[in-house]
Amino acid sequence: MEITSLKPDAIDCLLQNRPHPTAQQLLAFHHANDTFFPNFAAEFLWLKKRDRQGAGKILLMFLRKKHWQQVDERMVNQNIFPLLVRLCILCYPVLNDGTMELRQCEADEILGTSVIARKGKTILQPGEGLRLELSQLPPMPEPREVQRRSKRRRTVKPEESAFVYPFIKELVAESPHPRSRLLQVLLRHARKHPEIFCLAVKDARKLPLEHFSVLDVIQYAAQTAKRSAEPGKRFTLPGELDGLYCRALIRFVPQLNGYCTFNVDSQGRVRKGHSNALLGCYIATERVNGEPHPRLLWYRDGGSL
Repeated sequence: MEITSLKPDAIDCLLQNRPHPTAQQLLAFHHANDTFFPNFAAEFLWLKKRDRQGAGKILLMFLRKKHWQQVDERMVNQNIFPLLVRLCILCYPVLNDGTMELRQCEADEILGTSVIARKGKTILQPGEGLRLELSQLPPMPEPREVQRRSKRRRTVKPEESAFVYPFIKELVAESPHPRSRLLQVLLRHARKHPEIFCLAVKDARKLPLEHFSVLDVIQYAAQTAKRSAEPGKRFTLPGELDGLYCRALIRFVPQLNGYCTFNVDSQGRVRKGHSNALLGCYIATERVNGEPHPRLLWYRDGGSL
């Protein structure tokens, strides 16, 4: 008996003839999560209507927590995500107005696109061959209209986030490299945007003691702050601070230590991405108390369990 496949949609058409491993990985993801692209587009349209520029990676964390808990960081990693964002823009051209933050990368080579700057915003420009492909694509499902009332916003009062800057300042002061450029960036960010870490702490304290992604907590808090922002207030979360904030969160909420994973710094001098060395912490060699992951330990505590 011959099995007939469903009629390919726009994503299938754009990816099936591109043999690059990342393209094929995203195609498999699309087949397993066929509602992802319309919902991803719907959330960005929500941001667009409110004139809020958004980072796609942060929005993914928001969607993953709300709708796709099974879509973890291994399924949509840092290699596949830029391609996912570009496909979303190509299939929903209304988003190609600078709503999404873009940088030229390998995904543009795979698709035949380029990122251009226009009036201070980044726009995706398809090449000649890709434009011909796009003209022949079947239509994608219309994105739903997100209904979200302002009363659901989680605003943070100044007195609630007052603890953030002193805590980060102490963390930096007690680190082995307090004058590091990256730690100084962290300090300035905590002073300017304390609401993000404050929201992350609130969310972390509600988590059940089971495996979770600490990066999701931080980036979901950043997206929540962005959505809750009053007119004129803009929140940013530079990717270079992700690792530092993740470790700071576990330092502040120690009962979650051992329930999330951390990377071990590569060998060599302290540089960008070496969050453990910068902050003076390391990963334990063994798990304790039945916890799913080794704990994050701090040299200032004596380096013992």
